[in-house]
Amino acid sequence: MWAPQYRCAEPITQENCNSGKFDNKWSMSIFARNIDTGEVEWVYQMTPFDQWDYDGINEVVLVDLNVDGKPHKSLVHFDRNGFAYVLDRVDGTLLRANKYVTTNWAEKVDMKTGRPVKVPEHSPLKVGGNTRACPSAMGGKDQQPVAVDPNDPENFYVPTNNWCMELEPQARSHTQQGTVYVFANVYMYPEKPGVTGKFKKFNVVTGKTEREIPDQYPNWGGALVTGGGLAFYGSLGGDFRAVDRSTGKILWSRKLSSGIIGNPITYSVKGKQYVSVWSGTGGWIGLPVTAGLDLSDKFGAIGATAMTKAAGLNHIPQGGTLFTFRVGEPAPDSPTTEK
Repeated sequence: MWAPQYRCAEPITQENCNSGKFDNKWSMSIFARNIDTGEVEWVYQMTPFDQWDYDGINEVVLVDLNVDGKPHKSLVHFDRNGFAYVLDRVDGTLLRANKYVTTNWAEKVDMKTGRPVKVPEHSPLKVGGNTRACPSAMGGKDQQPVAVDPNDPENFYVPTNNWCMELEPQARSHTQQGTVYVFANVYMYPEKPGVTGKFKKFNVVTGKTEREIPDQYPNWGGALVTGGGLAFYGSLGGDFRAVDRSTGKILWSRKLSSGIIGNPITYSVKGKQYVSVWSGTGGWIGLPVTAGLDLSDKFGAIGATAMTKAAGLNHIPQGGTLFTFRVGEPAPDSPTTEK
């Protein structure tokens, strides 16, 4: 349930609700378990007393990094809340927590306690209080996975969503089967008009964006890097691209038949390298289009209708097609497709 005051006890204040008593620690957290015994070795919570529905369910990536002059067996996690976390995966020590998209709900993460320093102005709490926060509930990154070259473990390739939101908690009335149980009005809007997604090369140790490619449409598909120095990704506008990782230049782009939320993969057959990606809108971000929702309802699909209207996603054809391209040779007139 998104209305945070129902997950806290009187008095309903930012101080009381964020005192630690209502953290719901075993959610919005990364667990490390001993695979032999199943016992928990350590737990780190990204967003205690989550007031924005950031969830924290994004993938974790294991790399070996040098941080502050010391080698670490590390875990990297780009959270929906807008922070990119680096932890020592052996003992759970927090090594880095850097913002990778515009993030105003927290000033920073306290490196001693591991807790975010929340900004009350951007922290929804009481019924009827309309609060603006970045990123939106869909996150700086949602289901789309990042990519990294093990030979360059500091630099991650990240498809991002650049959205903010207004969130207004509502009074709890009743529950009904089939009704979304959130008790909040959510309106999502672009952080910057005309740019709703970016593809970033982000250094998780320095916290700096090395390069970025802005896009009119959100980037909801995953990233892929190759040993030959390329990065592949697709946008919800249907553009599937190959980028030179060293320069950030788009080397090749093909407009596919629908928006892309699939994750590209690469493989070889008889000495030939191929890259495949599935196109077709869907998921939370595609719901207004696939379900034919009324885009004049800015709160529809928990804010996704406003996002669809602002980004023009209703103009992107629906579909479900697998596209395959051969890498390293002149592209044929048309790709191999399979429906």
